[in-house]
Amino acid sequence: DEKVRTPVALAVVKILKLLPTEAVKVELPSVVGAICTLLKNHLNYVRDGARAALVEVATELGAGCIGMIVSAMRGVLRQGFHLHILGYTVHALLAKLVPPAAVGEFDCALYALLPVIEADMLGDIAAEKEVAAITAKMKECKRTRAYDALELLASRVNFRTHLGELLSPVRNYLPAANALKIRTKLETALQSISVGLMANPNLPLVDLMVFVHATVDDGLTADHHSNTAALPLVGGVGRRVGREKEETLKIRPTRNPRGDPDADTAAAAAAAAPPNYHLVVQFALTLLHMALKRRAGGRQLQQEGPLIGPLVPLMSRGLESRRVPVVSLCLKCLCFVVPLHQIPNLETEADRLCRRVFDMMRGTSKMSSPLIQDGFKLVASLIRACPEYTMSATNLKFLLSVAFVDLEDSNNRATTFSLLKAIVGRKAVLPEMYDLMTRVSQHLVRSQQAPVRALCSQVFLMFLLDYPLGEKRLRQHLEFLVRNLGYEHAAGRAAVVEMLEAVVAKFPFAVLEEYAEFFFVPLVTRLVNDQDAECRRLVGRLMKALLVRMGGEGSAKLARVRAYTVAWLANGKDPLLQRAAAQVLGLMVDVAGERSGQFCDEFLPPLHRLLAAAAGVKEGAEGGEKE
Repeated sequence: DEKVRTPVALAVVKILKLLPTEAVKVELPSVVGAICTLLKNHLNYVRDGARAALVEVATELGAGCIGMIVSAMRGVLRQGFHLHILGYTVHALLAKLVPPAAVGEFDCALYALLPVIEADMLGDIAAEKEVAAITAKMKECKRTRAYDALELLASRVNFRTHLGELLSPVRNYLPAANALKIRTKLETALQSISVGLMANPNLPLVDLMVFVHATVDDGLTADHHSNTAALPLVGGVGRRVGREKEETLKIRPTRNPRGDPDADTAAAAAAAAPPNYHLVVQFALTLLHMALKRRAGGRQLQQEGPLIGPLVPLMSRGLESRRVPVVSLCLKCLCFVVPLHQIPNLETEADRLCRRVFDMMRGTSKMSSPLIQDGFKLVASLIRACPEYTMSATNLKFLLSVAFVDLEDSNNRATTFSLLKAIVGRKAVLPEMYDLMTRVSQHLVRSQQAPVRALCSQVFLMFLLDYPLGEKRLRQHLEFLVRNLGYEHAAGRAAVVEMLEAVVAKFPFAVLEEYAEFFFVPLVTRLVNDQDAECRRLVGRLMKALLVRMGGEGSAKLARVRAYTVAWLANGKDPLLQRAAAQVLGLMVDVAGERSGQFCDEFLPPLHRLLAAAAGVKEGAEGGEKE
């Protein structure tokens, strides 16, 4: 019977642990080797039993013995389908041992683990996992677990001392990364390591910043010198170069961007970087972005600002890279760093960063691309975070012409309106800005998408409140809103009413008092004529808010409006107008509360006559029915 008896194996290991250390070193490998031998069996249940016993033995011995166990497995499982079993079993061991382990416990075992992981990910057995005839035979062959193993190891690796060793499988294959399949595997491996590092409970920000700065600096220097030789003049976005068809940016690189007088030394250092080192640069920037994103919105990021701020010049250099992922990650990182106000000479840096973003925009016609959208986010962050920075009128006109072509694009809606709010906050007086706000007001009414209507309402309110508007222009915008109280679709009418409610709540009293009567009559009309119940409810709420802002019963404006309403109530020719007047008077009573008795005498007589006439009509109708 080749089935492993797990309790017996555990009992043997526990007895061995009681023996002297020398005896343990001699006897333990033979016990582990005996279990490992059963992993070669063709029967699934035998392998499963041996694997379960091995996991239990490893749990009993602790993480410190995993190197010895893996070495024993490698001595037994050497070729063919055994290598698939080896990779599968290593992952099973890590899945059990890593979660309870402390940081650094597996560092001494990397020498044994990483060759197995590398072979499972990039060796011949990795290619076999793509053959259906092989994967159908054994469960260990179905897929690679190397990426999961790397993520587990990264979550407990000592970042300062052993990150380089953990990255060795990737570094070994960088020269072969021109092949699409290899590059895809390396990118997946680096992504798994980055996810694992973010779960690492001991990831000092100082060590991370040092790693990011050194890696990105080396990569950008190497990329700069190789690009200068290969592409002396380029200028756009989206070109595909090389057999690997990798996306690159066509931007003229700045010579000696760091101002280093010893450019030849820098070029020599760059030449020492391995081919395709930009993949490691992307990994470092991804780590930085994930760390910034995790800390965003809390005090921790603000407190760590002095450590992060010095990276801005490096990110600025990264915007010159021809590698789209590098540029995109630099833009994303800068969006988190800029609001910290920890950047030396922020005004100068803001101008430099914006110029580079505008260069990218002018080099492409596809403004909806993720890269350009990241550029819009950075420009918005710079406008908000750096009041001293003033964008030139030429750049602002260009931005207005390209960034807001489609306000209803659901994919880029948040970025578009964030940038628009930032620009409106600067109060730039340009004809293009006023034209854009006219479009925004139209979308506020006509858009079929509720989020677009809400965002347009927010931006338009900012514009009305903060922008320098003459009396004529302000009246035109308010007249547009009042006209569209009768818009054909209920959703558009509701959006207009809610916008007017915000205007009533936010406008200064002097301005609101001037336009109160202008709002009042159209609202009274909608109160009875609107076919939609929700719109009528919103109009009633707006009327109430307007009456409250008009200043109570002592206000001359309110008294004049009340006189109009009483006159409408006394008008016996138009029942709809009388109905509207009764509703408005009811709102006035609600607003005035106990003070309503001071003006009830104004409308009670006509109200009594109206009710008496209605009662007489009703009695006459009932008498006619009896006859």
